[in-house]
Amino acid sequence: MIIVGVDYHPSFQTIAFLMEETGEYVEQELNHSDGEAERFYRKLKEKGVSVRVGMEATGHARRFEREIRQRSRPSESGRRKPTARTPDSC
Repeated sequence: MIIVGVDYHPSFQTIAFLMEETGEYVEQELNHSDGEAERFYRKLKEKGVSVRVGMEATGHARRFEREIRQRSRPSESGRRKPTARTPDSC
């Protein structure tokens, strides 16, 4: 399994991922405009790699979730409830 952490922006995303089997850790920036981000996730799907993606719930979270859902099997994507609540004033 590969665990991916995402800092998503409209034009790019910064990811950090860990390959559990090898312990390899990589950080990189993926551009959206040239299709680099799409190729990264498509390649994982083609290889049949199990992936868990996490990101903070920001204004762009729904857009990113939609993109991931389009590239994943239905059982692989879904919303999780927040583990902690933030005050309404934040």
